[in-house]
Amino acid sequence: MTGMSGPISGLTGGGSAGAAEPGQQLFSSTGTTNWTVPAGVTSISAVAVGGGGGGGRASSGNIGPQGGAGGGLSYENNISVTPGETLTVIVGAGGAGGTSSSTTGGTGGVSQIKRGATVLLQANGGNGGLRSTTGFASGGSGGSTLGYDGGGDGGNGGSGQNNQAGGAGGGAAGYSGNGGTGGTGNVNSGQTGGSGGGAGGGGCNSLGGSSGGGVGLLGEGSSGGVSGSGNGGLGGSGGANGGNVTGGAGQTGGAYGGGGGTDEDDSFNNGGAGGQGGVRIIWGDGRAYPSTNTGDV
Repeated sequence: MTGMSGPISGLTGGGSAGAAEPGQQLFSSTGTTNWTVPAGVTSISAVAVGGGGGGGRASSGNIGPQGGAGGGLSYENNISVTPGETLTVIVGAGGAGGTSSSTTGGTGGVSQIKRGATVLLQANGGNGGLRSTTGFASGGSGGSTLGYDGGGDGGNGGSGQNNQAGGAGGGAAGYSGNGGTGGTGNVNSGQTGGSGGGAGGGGCNSLGGSSGGGVGLLGEGSSGGVSGSGNGGLGGSGGANGGNVTGGAGQTGGAYGGGGGTDEDDSFNNGGAGGQGGVRIIWGDGRAYPSTNTGDV
């Protein structure tokens, strides 16, 4: 079991005897954590982001691989809880980049909050990129797609091309829209920005495809726009930018949930890993995702 990080605020009485002051808990270590609901807390709101998919790897035949796709985002308000009960929080890892022994990038991990076997909130990870010139690596699902109050789907990874750069990583999903699509080929066709607070897809140039931007967990903010040729996708809602093309191994996707980048078609460097997922829980009167008093207190 891995640890959790981030402050816990105000576990003492609030407006009524035994009630908790407003607070929050950030979970930014991948893996599984058991979290005990603080005294006085009977309702929580939460956001989850799945891990980004890993970028593919070129191996032979002058085919630039697909970029990894972005992770989905889901949020849910008014989740009933009991003070002192234990919930399970799972933070999905980013998918591994493609290698010489396995050219397909790994799928990003699922992020969840569970009560026993019952899933209270889930966001899916993005698919890894293939060594393929057909189609895109598809983004992880989240939000209303999975039946929650809100969120969006991760952006697709850029397509592979013959005798050109691999595709760029897709952007992580937003709170009310989807992540941007990674660019394709030496001329960076098809790159888009994120929507609804989502991250932008990465850009390509002749050296490879950059990684996608990640999304922040403090609530909906500005969307990540189009970064341009060879530049990492721009983070949305305070998330981290993706890495720029370097002409070597693919870059890791931005936190949280950005898709991994790729090398160009015939240099045979490994793909970049997807950005890790994340989970954040808040509680207190008048606090709700996507953006009502969702900052740290």
